[in-house]
This record gives sequence, C-alpha cells and structure tokens, in this order.
Amino acid sequence: MKRFLHLLVNPVTEQALEAIARQAGRPDASTMVVLGPNVPAPPFPEGVEAYRLGGDDGLPAIDHRRLLELIFAADTVVTW
Repeated sequence: MKRFLHLLVNPVTEQALEAIARQAGRPDASTMVVLGPNVPAPPFPEGVEAYRLGGDDGLPAIDHRRLLELIFAADTVVTW
C-alpha cells in the first residue's frame, strides 16, 4: 500500500485539498496530513488521517519524534 504524507505549514489551498482528496480516494493508498501549529484545519475528505504538530485543537497531537517516524514511513511526502 502506498503511503502519502502531506505537511501543511501554510494555509491550505484548493490545490492542496484536491491532491489530498484524489489520493484519499485511492483504494491502494493511505493518506495522512500533519498541520503545523498555526495552520487552520480545513474539512478533510473521508479516509484522511489528520494530526496536529503540538497544539490541542481536537486533532490528535504529535511531537517531532512522531513526525519523523511518519516521514520515514511515507512513500511520498509533500509540503504545502
């Protein structure tokens, strides 16, 4: 299974949401998103695993160590 990881460090664009939605719809892939501390969380498509670096806003919080684990486990990492 292909693993996609999107790192959102800037406000989310339509282009980013379209790419995430396209990948989340693939039956042969998993799609994860990590939002930076000050990036507003948009509504994500079904099937997307979303995390927040630090913070406590309803998304599962991860630390830098977990972020590195996600990066090294992913087949593709995209930074927006």
